Amino acid sequence: YVVQSLEHGRPSSLLASDRGGFLRVRADSTANPGAYDIPRRKAEQISYQFAPAVAPRGEPALLSVVLVHYRGADDLLRCVASLQRQRHRRLEIVLVDNGSADGGADAVVAQQHAAGWQLPIRLFHVEKNRGFAAGANVGVAQARGEFIMLLNPDTDVGDEALGHLLLALENGADIAAPRLLLRD
Repeated sequence: YVVQSLEHGRPSSLLASDRGGFLRVRADSTANPGAYDIPRRKAEQISYQFAPAVAPRGEPALLSVVLVHYRGADDLLRCVASLQRQRHRRLEIVLVDNGSADGGADAVVAQQHAAGWQLPIRLFHVEKNRGFAAGANVGVAQARGEFIMLLNPDTDVGDEALGHLLLALENGADIAAPRLLLRD
């Protein structure tokens, strides 16, 4: 597998698996230039302080859509409704209420019951808004899917969009991104 990080907007390190139970680590950062072989056991103990703990393998073919909500209840309801219309049905919605006081998350739960939405919505409350990244980390840590998508709650997702993205991933793409269209 390959993991790449950025330092000041440029690639700074690359981890690639190697045979024999070792990881070959190539670091191009200014702080630690060079290449190193690390025993796989030791490499698995290395953690990145800003990354959430994620299960090594998620539920196969399940897409976890992580929504971080802070204000904008109407947008959030529209976004979740568009996810409920997806033709691809192997997905869960992980909704992180990031300290919002507008009642948007509660409105989604009420609408789920009123409209009979079938896709699961897992709600997590964060007491204080600590920003998008912190909220996304909460959602990613709770995600159960093999695939994870971070989605802004002011997004209206086309009915076939997630199926197309997943098809690209299942066919070997490492990352998939949608085409974004502005609403008039």
